Amino acid sequence: MAINEEVAKAMLKKRQELIDAENAANGVEPEPTHTEPVVPVTPVVDPDEVITSLGKSRMVQEKLEKREETRNMASDIGWKNLPIVNLPSKGDFYTPGTQITIRAASVQEIRHFSTIEEEDAIDIDDKLNFILDKCCRMKCNNGILTYKDIAEIDRFSIVYAVREWTFKDGENKLQMTVNCNQCGNSDLIEIGKNNFNLFKLDERLQRFYSPENKSLMLNTKDGETIELFIPTLGVTNWIKNLVRTKRQRNEYFDTAFLKISPFLFGDWRILSDKVYNTVNDNTFQWSVKKMSIVVGIIDLIQDSINPNIAHTCTKCGAEVAAPINFQGGVKGLFLYSNIFDELV
Repeated sequence: MAINEEVAKAMLKKRQELIDAENAANGVEPEPTHTEPVVPVTPVVDPDEVITSLGKSRMVQEKLEKREETRNMASDIGWKNLPIVNLPSKGDFYTPGTQITIRAASVQEIRHFSTIEEEDAIDIDDKLNFILDKCCRMKCNNGILTYKDIAEIDRFSIVYAVREWTFKDGENKLQMTVNCNQCGNSDLIEIGKNNFNLFKLDERLQRFYSPENKSLMLNTKDGETIELFIPTLGVTNWIKNLVRTKRQRNEYFDTAFLKISPFLFGDWRILSDKVYNTVNDNTFQWSVKKMSIVVGIIDLIQDSINPNIAHTCTKCGAEVAAPINFQGGVKGLFLYSNIFDELV
């Protein structure tokens, strides 16, 4: 028999009736033949679960903060504080609240330093500044500083402190030979912090020091105030780069201004060709008296720098002053000079 649509519907209806009858006999409610609208149900939240959830969130946040704190502490491992009062400048010419920290030089940094050209003063400057850039950090009350804010007179002392921290067990001694002019005796001495006093401001200049401005404030009898600064690495490097560029381009630059210019700028950040040239042009309007004062004071500042090692002769007891000139040259700051002592 052919099954058409009417027959099929009748068969399905009959089958459903049999199922309903069976369910009724078994006590099962028949399924609804229409679709009920679905009503969204708002979940009931237990207040205790909310507190627990917030507690867990707070715990997670504390863990994240602790992890960040640990990461910051880890980044400071190997760094040590270098009190600025122990520097040649005594910290007198730094921004209030200045702090300096140093770390040991790495093998990669020493490798780069070892390429130094001993006969090239510019390259020596660049390599010493490289060590400071990598191994020295500075900050003050107003924010972060850089190695460029280091006073020129403090550079060797900080580099030497980095060296001491690099060889903190004394495994690489820095030595030099000192000859006595009195008896001709030669002593091989070990260079240490107690051997040199790199800077002591002339007593006649100390009364002009301004703690507020961190500079020398010179008040003339004519009522004019002249401010002079202790040069920073940033200022001297900018001027050296200017001179280098001028020479490469075969351009004119005022050599007379070079002597006094590092002492006329207190912050390397303000330097530009325009600022430098403006100050240079202004000096042509100075009186002879003002020029004499500025040049004379700068001479006294430079005379306050002492690049010599102090030593007492072991033979005659005479006081000996000798220029810093250690074994192995400037490379000897971070390379072993007595290499055969390390060989079997």
